[in-house]
Amino acid sequence: MKKIFTILLTVSLFLGLSTSVFASSNEDYTKGIQLIELANLSIDEMIAQGVAEADELQGNFLIELGKVEAMLESATDDKQVAKLNEEKGKLNTKYNEKLDEIIERVYEETLQLSNETLAKAAEYGVMAECSWVLVEFADRSVLIDPLRIVGEY
Repeated sequence: MKKIFTILLTVSLFLGLSTSVFASSNEDYTKGIQLIELANLSIDEMIAQGVAEADELQGNFLIELGKVEAMLESATDDKQVAKLNEEKGKLNTKYNEKLDEIIERVYEETLQLSNETLAKAAEYGVMAECSWVLVEFADRSVLIDPLRIVGEY
C-alpha cells in the first residue's frame, strides 16, 4: 500500500510540476511573440513616417526644380544660364542630402529596434530573424528589416 501511495504521489508531483513549467514556458513564448509584433508595428510606423517625409521632400524639390527649369528656358544670356544651372545643381544636392538623412535615420532606427527585439525575444524562447523588405523612399528603393518568427529555442 505504501508503494502504491508513493508511486501515485511521485506521479502526481511529476505531472503537477511539469504542467506548470510548460505553462510558464508557453507564457514566455507568447510574451516573445508579442514583443516581435509590437516591434513590427513600430517599424511599420517609422517606415510610413519616413516615406511620407521623403514624398513631401520630393514634391517640394520637383516644384522648385520646375521653377528653375522654367527660368532656364527663358534665359537669354550665358551668365544667367550658368547661374540657373548652378542653382539647379544646389537644389539637387540639397534634395539628395535630405533624402539620405531620412533614409539613414529610418534604416538605423529600425535596425536598432530589430536587434534589441531579437535579443529580448530570444530570452523568451522565440527564434526570429530580420526579414528584409523593399521600401520606396521618394525615388529610391531601400531594404528595411521587420522581424519574422522562425521557431523556438
